[in-house]
Amino acid sequence: EKLCALPNVIYSNGYSWGIFSYGKLREPIVRIWEPGDSELSAEATEKLLLLVRKFLTAKPDPPRSLAELITVVARLCRLLKDDVAATIGSASHPASEDLRLLAGDLQQRLFPDLGDQDFADAYAQSITFALLLAQVNGIAINEIPLHEIGLQVAKKHSIIGRLFSALTAGDATSELATIETLRQVIGTVDWSLLQDGATNVYVELYENFLGRYDPA
Repeated sequence: EKLCALPNVIYSNGYSWGIFSYGKLREPIVRIWEPGDSELSAEATEKLLLLVRKFLTAKPDPPRSLAELITVVARLCRLLKDDVAATIGSASHPASEDLRLLAGDLQQRLFPDLGDQDFADAYAQSITFALLLAQVNGIAINEIPLHEIGLQVAKKHSIIGRLFSALTAGDATSELATIETLRQVIGTVDWSLLQDGATNVYVELYENFLGRYDPA
């Protein structure tokens, strides 16, 4: 169910291989091994190599509507929240200490009662919405480093931009692969195709996003 939030996944039991996008099969299943086979055939090898090549070169499809964008991004935000919660709860994870330092800093500066789950929630929402704001404001988020995205966002949205920079400055960022997936997905958005001129994009994005991300 968590993998259904991702735009590009190879799913396999060792015998059958498939590429899925948001939980839907994108390419025909490749079966590389049949009962009684003594070795991998040349044809099966070629099919598997082609499948892997398609997986490695695939790019997310741009969302076709604001509602589709919100649905996709809310799922990824939940996945990021779960990743952060699992990481901060694992003493052996290489990113755990970095996230704990960030959580402690937020506790001290802003939220004295912030628990691990609350921090994971705040982290995921802050990263996601800052990337959305960056894309709305024409920042080329797929072409510049994360810290530069934060600086650019802060020019118009000071608090969220500075918070994004702080949250992505440490070693944990490279361990949280969902951040890069969010950047790739949001980076495909063409706002000129999604806006109708009458909609307040900021309100629509945040209120509808929250409704999908956490209805409660």
